[in-house]
Amino acid sequence: ALMTDELEPHLEWLVAGKRDLEIQDFYQHELLDGDWQSVATKAKTLLGDYPGRVGIHGPFWGLNLGNPDPKLREVVKHRLGQGLDAAEELGATHMVIHSPIEPWLHRHIANSKKEKDYVMSLVADTLGKLTNKASAIGCVLVMENIMDLDPRLQLDLIKSVNSDFLKMS
Repeated sequence: ALMTDELEPHLEWLVAGKRDLEIQDFYQHELLDGDWQSVATKAKTLLGDYPGRVGIHGPFWGLNLGNPDPKLREVVKHRLGQGLDAAEELGATHMVIHSPIEPWLHRHIANSKKEKDYVMSLVADTLGKLTNKASAIGCVLVMENIMDLDPRLQLDLIKSVNSDFLKMS
């Protein structure tokens, strides 16, 4: 996991090990609203015919995949869509996103099928068209378990979206 400006000194080591690489730059909303294309171009130029898988970390600050407010979910979709645009430009195989199941939410859905189903439906709404876009560009969304207390809930959430382009980290 490196920022584009940190790639060059590590390239020999990365290439020799055919290591998977996660470009970090594209989680930043300031970059996604600016000239992210030049960062993607710089990374592509530095990597050339890189032998390992190259992915990106998508935007995540303040983005709740299960936000109950439909207007805020539209913002989340927009930001993640920008991340997928960058992933496509870079030719990324995957984009890391964050699980919405933080401890407070976990307590509310772990023992309530109704609440769990509701949250699953919100996440499915958020990720539906995004997984279609991910499929079209060949970039898997990889859900990182940042604050999950139980990976089984995250796995249930991923299964509920029903896409080969959403996987668990």
